[in-house]
Order: sequence, then C-alpha cells, then structure tokens
Amino acid sequence: MAGEAVKFIVAASIHRGFLFPGYQHQAASIGESVIASVLFIALLLTWIRPANTRVFGLVGQGFAFLGTLVGLFTIPIGVGPRTVPDVTYHVLILAVLAWGLIVTYRAVPNKRAASYARRLIRRCTCANSAGTGALPWADRDVQPCRDRFDATGYPLRLVASDARPEPIHPSSGNATRWR
Repeated sequence: MAGEAVKFIVAASIHRGFLFPGYQHQAASIGESVIASVLFIALLLTWIRPANTRVFGLVGQGFAFLGTLVGLFTIPIGVGPRTVPDVTYHVLILAVLAWGLIVTYRAVPNKRAASYARRLIRRCTCANSAGTGALPWADRDVQPCRDRFDATGYPLRLVASDARPEPIHPSSGNATRWR
C-alpha cells in the first residue's frame, strides 16, 4: 500500500505542476491526494491493529480503486485531464490496485503475527512511564499487567489449585489465556 500511495503522491505532484509543467489539473491533484491519504491511513492502521490488516488493506485499496475508476471515467466525458500519460497512468494503477485487492482478499489472516503484536503491545503498556497501561488503540485496559507476563513477554494464567500465575508458552496446547 505504501508503494501505491507514493504513486498517487507523484501523480498529484505532476497535476500540481511540481514535477512536469503542462500537466496541471487542480481537481485531479485533489482526488489523487485524497486517495494517497486514505492509503497511508490504512497502512498506519495495519501497524496499529495487526489483527485487522486484511480489512484495512481491502478498504484502503478498494477506496483507491473506486476513486481511480471515477478518474478514468471523467476523462472521456471531458471533466478530467485528457492526455496520453493520464490514461496510461489510470490503466496501470487500476491493474496494480486490482492485483493488490486480489492478493489481500486471498491472504490468510496470520494469527501468529497478530498474537505476537498483541503480546508486544501489552509488554509496552507495562513498561510505559505513566504506568497506566492504557493505549488509545487498545481493546481494553490491560492493567494490572505487571503480574500477567513473565520475563519473556508470554502471558501468565492462574492455576486454580493455588492461585499462582504460571507461564503460558506457545508450545502448551490447551492453556487458557487472560481475557
């Protein structure tokens, strides 16, 4: 998505007249800037919420695909810029976006990576200087978390018999995690 967003920024720069004079078009540059912003926001959200990477990828690229289709249909009716580079760009970026949508749609969600990201976020919230343990993007308050993780960052669970926490490691098959 970062590559796609950069391509839209370059196109917006061309339509603003920054890179090549003679291809200025205000409306096209605004549309491409909005699409680039949406793609960058979707990319940022994939880092914040790794478990929803596929959803953010589909939404961001889907918005870019539909916006590019609108731009392509404005060319024949005379609203958009009607140069050969513009038509070529629209056709090529539609192919790239369609490929990205197909790959993202067919991707199997990586639960292991999402689990690692959740552990990392929880570990970081335990180490924050304020000690609140809350992050703006966290699903819930993760405090008190100092007692919930061992030294390696794996979550702990309470043993019913003596109510002592013990580590849960990935190799343990039926361990229940804190919720």
